[in-house]
Parts: sequence; C-alpha cells; structure tokens
Amino acid sequence: MPSPNGAALSFHTRHRAVLAACLRNARVVADAAARLGSTVAVIAAGETWSSGEFRPALEDLIGAGAVIANLHGARLPEAELAERGFGCDVDLAA
Repeated sequence: MPSPNGAALSFHTRHRAVLAACLRNARVVADAAARLGSTVAVIAAGETWSSGEFRPALEDLIGAGAVIANLHGARLPEAELAERGFGCDVDLAA
C-alpha cells in the first residue's frame, strides 16, 4: 500500500537514517532504531486526500504505537498514547 505522506516526510528529514515501519516489522524497526541512536522520532504520517485535506490516520497511530511498544526509555505523552492505542500486551514475536 503506498504512503505518499510517509514518502514525502522521509525525503524532507535531516536525520541520517529513516526507517519505514508497519505492524508486521515493528519489532525489527524498533531494534534497528535503538542501534542507530538514543533518541528516536516515530511519526504517524497520516494521509493527504486528493482535495489537499490532511487526514490523521488511526492505523498509522497504531503502527507507531507498535514500534514505540518495542523501544526502551522515556516517552513523550503522545508516544505513550500511541503505545496504549496499539495495546502493549501484544507480543509481536508470536
């Protein structure tokens, strides 16, 4: 499934690494992000409709929460909310 907002965000970042995550690869992405540095930004890209209107996407927030659930350390309140939305009791290794 294409992600025009995610692609646009990845092209505009000034970070040395950009990782793309979904529910299926959330644990691996979290592990890779942790190896790259101690501070990680997890962004739920949402989508832009053909009218130009932005739509925050619940499915992106849940995917971000899956990545966050597999990271260690302090979290901003927004990250905690995303993690709770995912449901941190789910074991992605199963």
